[in-house]
Formats: sequence, structure tokens, C-alpha cells
Amino acid sequence: MDRKIFNVNAILLTFLIIFVVLAVLQRGTILIWSFSSKQYLIQDFIPQLMGAKIIADGRGNELYDLSVQEYYQKEVFENSALKFLLPFRNLPFGALVYFPFLLLDVKTGFLLFVLISVVVLGILAGIFLRVFSRDYWAFLIMSLGYAPVFLTLSLGQFSIVLLLIISGILYCVHSKRYFYAGMFSSLLLLKFNYLLLLPLFMTTLDISAIRKFLKGLVPSLLLLMLMNFMISGRALLGYPEFLMTTESEAYGTFSGHIFSSESLTGKFFGEGVGFYIKIPLYLAFLGVLYLLRNKADTLNLWMASIYMFLFLSPHIQIQDLSITLLPMLYLFKRRKESANLFALVLIYVTTGIFWGKTVGLNPLLLLAAASYFLLLSSKINKSAREGFI
Repeated sequence: MDRKIFNVNAILLTFLIIFVVLAVLQRGTILIWSFSSKQYLIQDFIPQLMGAKIIADGRGNELYDLSVQEYYQKEVFENSALKFLLPFRNLPFGALVYFPFLLLDVKTGFLLFVLISVVVLGILAGIFLRVFSRDYWAFLIMSLGYAPVFLTLSLGQFSIVLLLIISGILYCVHSKRYFYAGMFSSLLLLKFNYLLLLPLFMTTLDISAIRKFLKGLVPSLLLLMLMNFMISGRALLGYPEFLMTTESEAYGTFSGHIFSSESLTGKFFGEGVGFYIKIPLYLAFLGVLYLLRNKADTLNLWMASIYMFLFLSPHIQIQDLSITLLPMLYLFKRRKESANLFALVLIYVTTGIFWGKTVGLNPLLLLAAASYFLLLSSKINKSAREGFI
């Protein structure tokens, strides 16, 4: 029996290694090609720079004016080749990340941003080496071959930074530094829908830990919100309407690229119905976490929460799945169990295959992954609690 399991694991691991190596070679080639072409720069890096430039020019109160953003895209950044506006959709605080790159030309800034993102990945791998796991090179190479990470790097997004923040939160919670976990959590305001993760994480904690967590979170969050208001003033009041207006293909949001549940509900029930389905599902999942918090392995619940958050949150695209490197490492650490290794291979491979080719079906991958971790969480044994952190 053990030999049969070993053979299955050996086959799965060999397949994963081959796939990862080929993925790294292919995506590395594409990324290098993109360095000599401005075509990639018009995707997501320009809108972030655009937001930073509007604020730097003292026009933060016009940040969510579509005509102002269109002017900056076409005239200031000479990006007139685009036939539609790719808007800056984050809170003003998110634009601050891109301020240093305004000192450089667009291409140099993009190259530097990619380099910094790779360095952050290396730092993450180092943290995992000391804290989470000893599979340093495996994690680093898997990261570079992972489709969400590749698109994050090639499009100039900051999902790698969000992965670093979430890793810090989970580490602080596990080491019982709940106050610092709360402070870290406020940084998720970089992409404010990520705050939906926090109730899921906090549900697994006891009352005393939640109080300490909130003592760190609430003041930090209020400080950052004050910063947002100081930057953009009353323009921030129109932010919700701006998001609803720009959540369409006219502004670059294509349904085939959406991984969250709205692409699934939109396909079968029509646009706008998904919101009314998400709320009861989110509350139901909170209830499940609450019921399992004292009976199941907490780490499994956290991994399930990451996938369920991505499933239920609005505007989740493939680059946002960079944060699933945490669950990937969790499964890789437990690769001796054939089911875990099979789940890792299946999720890793299909994440790249699904993107842009299976309109409406992308969310099923997230839902299946969340369900798998919930099933794992019911296996309470000593080995399930050891080795990850």
C-alpha cells in the first residue's frame, strides 16, 4: 500500500516539476519580451501611475472624474493607442505605492516595479524558509511559474504586496501577536475589498484575541481612511458610484477574466443577481467557520477562507489569485498525502488554463479549493497541526 502511494506521489511530483519548469521558461520568455515592448505597460501599470500622477498634481479631488483620468491616460502618458479608458479604481492610499515611479520614465518604472516584486517574492520565500517551511527553492520556482504571479508581474499589479501583508497577518495571529495582526490588516485597504478577509480570520479566534486584534485594526484603519479623505476630499464620497460605473467591459473588466462568483451568477441568472446571492453565502460561511473553530485545524480554516473570500469578493481577476500561494505551500508541505499532492497539481495547473477561456466557470475552481480545505479541516490529528508555522 505504501509503495503504491509512493508511486502515485512520484508520478504527481514529476508531472508538477515538469509543468513548473516549462511554465517558468515560457512565462520568463514572455516577460523578457515584454520588457522591450510598451504593449504590456498599457494594461495595469499605467492606471496606477495615472492615479499617483493626478494626486501629485494636486488634483486629488478629481481623482474619480472619468474625464480627468481619460486626459491623463491619453495626453500625459501618451497612451492614445487604447480605445477605452483603463481607470484607476483603488482608494487614494493605493496610489501612494506608485509615487516613487513617477520620478522615472514609464518603461524604467515598470522594470523597477517588476524587479521589486521579484525581490518581495524572494523575501517571502525567506520568511517561509524560517517560519513556514524549508522548501525555499520549491516555493520560489513555483511562484515564478504560477499564472497569477506571472500576470501580476507583467501587468504591474501589487498582488505580491497583498500576499506579503496576508502572510504577516497569519504569522502574527499564530504567534499570538494579535495587536500587530490588526495593524497589519489595515494595510489591506490598499485594495479595500480584501478587508472582507478579516471577519473570516477573526471568526476562528477567541473573544480575547479578537479584542486585541481590533485594538490594532480600528485606529490604524481610521488613520488610513483619514489619509484618504485628506488626499481626495469629497471626491471619495463618489467612489462607490465610480466603481459601479467602471465595472464593465467598456472600462476593461472582461467577464472571461473574472474569477469571483459574479461571472458564474451572471452567466446563469443575469447581471446584478450575484450581489443578493453573495451576502447569504458569506454569512453562511462565517457560520461554518464559527462552528468549526474549536473542532478543526485552524490553518485549514484560514486556507479555506482565502479561497472563499476570492469566490465571494467583487472584481477578482487572476492576478488576485497570487495570494493562493499560501494554500499552495500548505499543500506542498503535506505532499506525502496523495490527495494533497493531487489537489496541488490540479489547482496549480487549472488556474492558468481556466483564465480567459471558460467564461462563468472560473469561480468553480475557487469553490472547489475552498471545499477541499474545509474537508481537510475536519481531520483533527497531530500531524495536521505540525510543521507549517
